[in-house]
Amino acid sequence: MGYRAKALTIVSTTILILACVTLFYGIREHNRTIELLIAKTEADIHATVREARHRSLTDYEKRLQTFLQVNPEIITAFAEHDRERLYALSLPRLKTLQRENKLFSNIHFHLPDGTSFLRVNDPEHWGDNLLQDRPSLKKIHAERTPLSGFEIGVHGGFFRVIAPVFLRERYIGAMEFGLDMHQSVDIIQRILRMPTTSCFPIEHWKHAVQFTKFPMVYRGQYAINSHGDPIYAKLPSNLPMDREYHSRVEIEGSHYIVHTHQIFNDFEKREIGGLIILQDITDLILNKRHFIAQAIIFTIFFLVLGITVLHLSFNRLFGNMEREVAKREEATASMERAARQWTAAMDSESDAVYILDLDRKLIQANRAFYKAMATDMETALGRPIEEIVHPHGETAPCPIAQAQKELRDGQFLREVDDPDNSSGLPLEITVTIIRDHDDKPLSIFMRRHDLSEQRAVENRLRKSKEEWERTFDSIADLVTIQDKNMQIVRANRAAEEFFQVKRGGLSGLYCYEVFRGKNSPCQDCPMLSIKKDSKEHPPIIHHDNLQKTFHISSSPLLDADDNVEYLVHIARDITTQKALEEELYQAHKMEAIGTMAGGIAHDFNNILAAIVGFAELVRADLAEGSPSREDMDQIIQAADRAKSLVQQILSFSRKGSHQLQIFAPSSVVHEVAKLLHSTLPSTVTIEETIEKDTGTINADPTRIHQIVMNLCTNAFHAMEGEKGILGISLQQQEITSEAAHNKKIPPGNYVVLEVRDTGCGMDKTTQERIFDPFYTTKTVGKGTGMGLSVLHGIVKDYHGFIEVESCKGIGSTFRVYFPSVKTTDEPLPVHTEKNTKAADIPGSEEILVVDDDPLLVRINGRLLGDLGYRVTEMTSSTEALEKVRLEPHRFDLLITDQTMPQLTGTELAASIMKISPKTAVIMCTGHSGLVSKEDALAMGINRFVYKPIKGMELIEAVREVLNETRRASRS
Repeated sequence: MGYRAKALTIVSTTILILACVTLFYGIREHNRTIELLIAKTEADIHATVREARHRSLTDYEKRLQTFLQVNPEIITAFAEHDRERLYALSLPRLKTLQRENKLFSNIHFHLPDGTSFLRVNDPEHWGDNLLQDRPSLKKIHAERTPLSGFEIGVHGGFFRVIAPVFLRERYIGAMEFGLDMHQSVDIIQRILRMPTTSCFPIEHWKHAVQFTKFPMVYRGQYAINSHGDPIYAKLPSNLPMDREYHSRVEIEGSHYIVHTHQIFNDFEKREIGGLIILQDITDLILNKRHFIAQAIIFTIFFLVLGITVLHLSFNRLFGNMEREVAKREEATASMERAARQWTAAMDSESDAVYILDLDRKLIQANRAFYKAMATDMETALGRPIEEIVHPHGETAPCPIAQAQKELRDGQFLREVDDPDNSSGLPLEITVTIIRDHDDKPLSIFMRRHDLSEQRAVENRLRKSKEEWERTFDSIADLVTIQDKNMQIVRANRAAEEFFQVKRGGLSGLYCYEVFRGKNSPCQDCPMLSIKKDSKEHPPIIHHDNLQKTFHISSSPLLDADDNVEYLVHIARDITTQKALEEELYQAHKMEAIGTMAGGIAHDFNNILAAIVGFAELVRADLAEGSPSREDMDQIIQAADRAKSLVQQILSFSRKGSHQLQIFAPSSVVHEVAKLLHSTLPSTVTIEETIEKDTGTINADPTRIHQIVMNLCTNAFHAMEGEKGILGISLQQQEITSEAAHNKKIPPGNYVVLEVRDTGCGMDKTTQERIFDPFYTTKTVGKGTGMGLSVLHGIVKDYHGFIEVESCKGIGSTFRVYFPSVKTTDEPLPVHTEKNTKAADIPGSEEILVVDDDPLLVRINGRLLGDLGYRVTEMTSSTEALEKVRLEPHRFDLLITDQTMPQLTGTELAASIMKISPKTAVIMCTGHSGLVSKEDALAMGINRFVYKPIKGMELIEAVREVLNETRRASRS
């Protein structure tokens, strides 16, 4: 370019720049004018909306209240449900309101149940229930306070004012004013003098299935009321109509600012629609374009003038230009040196680096490029790049070539299996467009990077990560990694499944929020200890909110400076393990208590047997009517009560025996209730509820009596010293399959005994332990803690179960469920007393009595000897066996104890029956743990009786066994 051309270019550029600046500021001023106009219009819209709301809506809220106050006859007709009178009174008021405002739609009366009672504008349409379609009615009937708001119904949008109607403080229904929603739109349009319409979300407008006033235009998610104007159908569909917004649009050569405002709120102040206001700014746009045209004309004028002046003064500027040329030559030399330095730097690069001109021809490259392409500089320079990279042509359109042609930057991957990648290596190709200061493209810079090593590292890292994640998720325990603030960073699959969250759902939560359900850590939290000493802490923690017990293993993850960076929290659910340990402990405890109870029962039975035996001997020697004879009766009765206590102990240890029979338990419950009426103080009110037909059960009546008395006694003790109610009820109840599954029992009919009191009640801890042996809340001397535990064992023996409900300070209710049986079932035989005297059944047979307790041997020997039997008394089972061996045919009957040192009763009986098969055997025992009645009878023992046995019972058993033996020998 010559000097003249350069000078002309500079001057021309300067003039153009000045013109552009002038044009810029001019356009900005016009734009500012438009923005100020828009801002003023926005302010006018806000003010107009407030005024329209006040003029068209607020006034009717007050008028409805006044309407109800000055028209009591309407309220009376409404309360009396006189539709004809109500219509006659309301119709003139409706016409008056419609004359005042043509958009006033209706007066509507609603009954409290949501039924339409009267539409004054449509009296024939009534009786339909509107609660489902009109949420405002549901709210007015529920809260009975006035409300108002816009609502979209089947006929379109309305502003509704609803007030509750009361007659002498009795709520009789609601009254409603309905105004067409276009009332507000028309007022705003008249004030602003701009095209104005309403718009609504389609999800709300879809209910207006019978709106036919104007065709609706749908844009995006909104429905626009066209008012018959086609301009609204030409609005763009992406207008944000759900908020206050303004945007510029051009429609058929006219320019508008579209203002959107959400003004329609329902009775709960939710936005359900808004306004679209069109502000015409066509004149402003035309003024702006006129200014731009004038600016361009003046720019051309001054540009021509400047060039002319420069041309006339060119000679004076020539010398200055020569000096400028010299400077540029020096700059060129500097650039050549820089180019050589750049070439050396590029050759040191391991990546293939090359530069293309805008025609995509190679103009420069480093050594790595020529080596990769298997070519040299002389061959490659100036050639199109596709001939060098793809000498055999491309198999598919190349995105790299497309980026070069479009002069845009980009990064591209060429994988090994890419058909156009002949290098056999994974490559990353970078395209960078080199531009001048004016952002004009100058050339294309290319970099070709080998990804082989990077991919190998990435593969190793990915495999390592996958292995770690599989291992992490395969751990069955709940594992979380937490930061120093105990916020969960990562959780394994077991933890997410335990807490039933989706993948990653625990991240961001705090440990104590997840496990404890609170906003602070546990007091003994191991994570707090780790933060202090950076050591492992494995405690056991029970979380009440989860009803789970966890074994916690916590460890720190330290950074390079040995500071805690993360915390590893491993929670193993040991709830089941703890429950099994507790059950095992309870089983061992019950086994130990049962063994102890059996031992106590055995020793105590021997003592009772001695007491009963000697008392009967003394009583037999006393005359009828003797006071001492009555004293002996009291001793025997006391021994019977002690025997019942032993049976309770044996029931607890599951070694007692009892007799079952099918009977109706109502008689037993009546008997207990009658006894309680006569024994309990008047401060306790007994409420007895026993159904006539409660069904029958298979049980021991004595034990049922014991159960009822035990529960009632406990209930009385819970109310002792205070007034209260003791409720006793007996009824039959069917347990369905679903209820049986919840209670873990078989379904069917049950006889339910319920005992309730209004006493002190029990807390949860006490309820969990009431069936434990020896556990009691009573003071010393008022309870042993055996009652409920024995009761529990009896009920389980009868295949029943117990439910307990109690609340501290309110009272307790015990329900005992017994399986109901059919009355056609045959009951088991029940022992009955025989009115027989000892003197009536004498005998002369030879009897061997063996017991390790000398007193029992003495008593039985004297009792039977007085009746004529020849009795041999022995306290050693081995000596008794030797006696029989010496005289095998001497004894007709053996009466032996079971629990004895050396030989037990069963061992002695078995040995004697082998030596003398004709000798009958009666087994007496106070502890059946070693042998059951069935086993004893199966081995040939004739009778199996329990201590303490009364004298008459023993005498009868002896006579019956000897008679049976005699009959058997004859046959």
